[in-house]
Amino acid sequence: MDTRVQRQFPGVHWIWGGGISFVYEVHPRIVVKVPKSGKIEREQFYKELEIYRVFLRNPPCLSIVQCFYFCKSGSFLEWMNDLAEGAAFLESLNLAHGDLRPENILLDRNRLKLSDFGCAAKVGTPYEACMAPRMWDVRLPWSSTEQFALGSLYYLINYGFEVYGDRRLADNPYEYGPRVVDLLQNMEFPKLHGDPLIDTVIDKCWHNTYVSVSELAAHTKTLLDERKEAMQNNESRKESSAVATFRYNTSK
Repeated sequence: MDTRVQRQFPGVHWIWGGGISFVYEVHPRIVVKVPKSGKIEREQFYKELEIYRVFLRNPPCLSIVQCFYFCKSGSFLEWMNDLAEGAAFLESLNLAHGDLRPENILLDRNRLKLSDFGCAAKVGTPYEACMAPRMWDVRLPWSSTEQFALGSLYYLINYGFEVYGDRRLADNPYEYGPRVVDLLQNMEFPKLHGDPLIDTVIDKCWHNTYVSVSELAAHTKTLLDERKEAMQNNESRKESSAVATFRYNTSK
């Protein structure tokens, strides 16, 4: 927390501190992101501002910073499509988010949105923060790195915990994170045993099957539309069955 901000503006409330900045609430519906005082942090913060300027020239622009918390209710496929479309929008601007994780996702009226573009970079820019598995031999932020991150987010949405979050991989908690990284870098993934339709999407993301994030977004949109249509047809059959039963009972 930057005490100078609180001294100068005693009415603001500290919410969160990240790697390069702090977030303060100045109004129930408004938050302000303030860079830390270090030179590197400020340079990274200004880089994020440049990303937002790109968004302003290419609406829609997402600008709220918040965290995503797992919610058991809701349409998982709809959330998956929200994330894919957000990443596909960045891809259309020749940008990769570079830091797709739960803390950088908004939950707004049961819809998900991307936020925190401090690690965003032009496609092809060398960037150690967004490393795909070693077996892909990928070192640049591209659809493969975004796909891999999206697959892991999809896993969280559908299983309720992060990848290997249900396993005790090390006795020392400080060794747990590096152990998970090693497993994923070597493409050793947990067994998928949920909804077969969604598990297929997760597996394809982890194995870099989609040509682009846009293709992933199109696929999740198709699956979402098909599932909605199936649910509507099922409701129609239930209504027809109820009407038929009512008519049978009244005719007796």
